[in-house]
Amino acid sequence: MHHQSNPLQRCLLATAVLAAMAGQPLQAFELDTGNPDFSIRFDNTVKLSYGQRVESPNSKIAGTANTNDGDRNFSSGTPVTQRFDLLSELDFVYRDSMGFRLSAAGWYDHAYDDVGSDNPFPGQKGNAGHLVSRNGTVIAPRGAQPATHGLSNFADRYYNGPSGELLDAFVFASHQVGDDMQLSGKLGRHTIYWGETLFSAANGINYGQSALDLGKLYNVPGTEAKELFMPRNQLSASLTVNPELTLAAQYFLEFENSRFPEGGTYMGPYDMLNDGGNVFWLPLPAQNAFYGAPRGHDREPDNTGDFGLMAKWSPEWLDGTLGFYYRNTSDTLPAVLVNAPNLHKPGLAGLQGMNYVTAYADDIDIYGISLSKEIGGVSVGMDLNYRENMPLASNFTTVNSTLYAASKRGAVNGANLIGEMPSDGDTGLARGKTFHVVLNGLVTFGATPLWDASSLAVEGTLTHLIDVTEGEQTFKGDSSYRGVDKVTTNAYAMSANFTPTWYQAFPGVDLSMPMAYNVGLHGNSAVQLGGNEDAGSYSVGVAADFHQKYRLDLKYVDAFGPFDTCESGRDNNTPGANGQYQCIPGQITSQGGLAPLLKDRGMVTASLKATF
Repeated sequence: MHHQSNPLQRCLLATAVLAAMAGQPLQAFELDTGNPDFSIRFDNTVKLSYGQRVESPNSKIAGTANTNDGDRNFSSGTPVTQRFDLLSELDFVYRDSMGFRLSAAGWYDHAYDDVGSDNPFPGQKGNAGHLVSRNGTVIAPRGAQPATHGLSNFADRYYNGPSGELLDAFVFASHQVGDDMQLSGKLGRHTIYWGETLFSAANGINYGQSALDLGKLYNVPGTEAKELFMPRNQLSASLTVNPELTLAAQYFLEFENSRFPEGGTYMGPYDMLNDGGNVFWLPLPAQNAFYGAPRGHDREPDNTGDFGLMAKWSPEWLDGTLGFYYRNTSDTLPAVLVNAPNLHKPGLAGLQGMNYVTAYADDIDIYGISLSKEIGGVSVGMDLNYRENMPLASNFTTVNSTLYAASKRGAVNGANLIGEMPSDGDTGLARGKTFHVVLNGLVTFGATPLWDASSLAVEGTLTHLIDVTEGEQTFKGDSSYRGVDKVTTNAYAMSANFTPTWYQAFPGVDLSMPMAYNVGLHGNSAVQLGGNEDAGSYSVGVAADFHQKYRLDLKYVDAFGPFDTCESGRDNNTPGANGQYQCIPGQITSQGGLAPLLKDRGMVTASLKATF
């Protein structure tokens, strides 16, 4: 189990040191070049964070082989983050018309210095190929010892640190065309965000426009969708034709998958996903054991090929803005395939050559319309989008040509079976046509007897399944599927952020109380992260802004949602090739999205941020 000595005292001391800087006038560093044609700005943001688990592990989550690494690495009362972050940003502008931007982040998290547990099923590379009994005893290879370190090498490097990454890295230019038109462009790593969605990146026009940093989504409920987007290499351009019409286009030069919290980290929902996942513990109900399938070669789309077109029209009569969009994109969210070429053979011979991969679909067509307009003092935004060839919520699926051929003859059950490994850019799983609606409103209020000002943002979403066009046997809406997340034709979800503010509560200090809540209202979405009934997350906190330069945040964060657990050994969510719903008792078999796997991770966090 993970232990630290006096972590809170150390963090509070570091926080006090940074807070003491509040008496010093920190300014963004702007170089005086002596030439009015050049402008150089260098900003740095320093952040100290502390988080502590306050909930005990849920026995079912902690006992499920593929979801328990993060749960068992941190006991209640121990720190889950003691992190130092540095964000540096450099902007160079020439004659207000061209230049470049670089930004990079660096970090170190002391909470991950010594992570380990008594977990019998950690997703470490050294456990690949092991056959392990339900109680954690290694059955084969004989004499093998389990690797019990709580983090993969990748997670250890990038979560513990010290480490860093390049964020923005692009050149830009703008040029006047004729008397009224302005042409602008960017080349390199940057983020473009289309549509009016505030929170639900899964249902917005922007789906797949960039990879998502999902760690932010679950560590900080209420994070706006645009803050989840990670920079991506691309060429983008916009042409302002006149005050009413703007045209834009983008062409991508890089594929990047969304970033789930790594297995073994505190908010990691799945142990086998992302870059550090190395082992998928496959249940073998007949042996009452698990086999550690190794990671194979993932199937990713080409770096080039994704593109988008946009037109924004703001006619005077509308007193608002309409947007029209077409995008051809790849999916940044993974499907999981188990390549089992010998599974049709009896006994342990069926495990020969088995591995698992993640696969990402490409060639998704998205057609969208957006509206932004102020109505009665409320800033209203709406996204409507129709998608073809859209990846649908699918089960983990087995690849075996012999069993698949037998299923076509009716000799075995074909649920979650495909006959061959897909090529790059395909998953072999369910795809179809979907329609999505996002409607939101943002309003600010003045003084009341309770606070000086407040803001409220509310967003509702609809996912509508039109048709399943391929891979129906893997679809979570198939008639054979019995999971708690079984897809419904329509799924509704909502998110809300409310923040009351007290100005000058103390000399030079503004106080606020940010609250965030999101939940699936009805039904289960046909697309990943689109919303699941009764599942969501929330946070409530207090923030203090010192002289509008330093910010202190205290927050409680938690998640909730339903999951199903194997009780009898014959109540799985989906049948095997023999048609039986076999499973290993005590294991979670399905859940309403990712939130239920994190509903025992309630934590309190404190952070202090300064920009200079």
